[in-house]
Amino acid sequence: MAKKPEIQLTTLSTHSCKSLSQKSTLQYIIGKDAEGDIWLKMTDNSGGGYFNAEPVSMDAISGLLSKLSPKQNISSLYFGRLFTGSSSNSSGFLLACLKDQGLIIKIEGKARMHQLADDYQQKIQTMATASKQNTANTAAKKTVSKTPRKKAARKPRSLLNSSS
Repeated sequence: MAKKPEIQLTTLSTHSCKSLSQKSTLQYIIGKDAEGDIWLKMTDNSGGGYFNAEPVSMDAISGLLSKLSPKQNISSLYFGRLFTGSSSNSSGFLLACLKDQGLIIKIEGKARMHQLADDYQQKIQTMATASKQNTANTAAKKTVSKTPRKKAARKPRSLLNSSS
């Protein structure tokens, strides 16, 4: 079976949050690819549990979230379809990251159940806007031309070696 090509990301921000169990600290980045699409990528777990380090597209995450009704219960199993053939921890870790970003909130009194934050769409849009601004700033920096420096006049070697 062919290996998926690695997606090259430019890091927009680095984050840490507690796992859903509160037993470990997760590290993740939000990055963009060459086309400016936003991705979330797990980078570390202090608890040592396995996780999928492949980035997950915010478009894919947003697509799953948009299928939910506003007060629908969500468990980590809902995000399992984003991680084929990988650790079962990955979907729970993703849910913890989405909670950290304010897209998902814990339902009080229900163990392991969450729901969409009221403003989750606005938060996703803010992430997309920030990515586009970052892309525009990067492009602007690349198009700025530098004024060539004038080279300093060099003294001929004969003048440097002569003693006066």
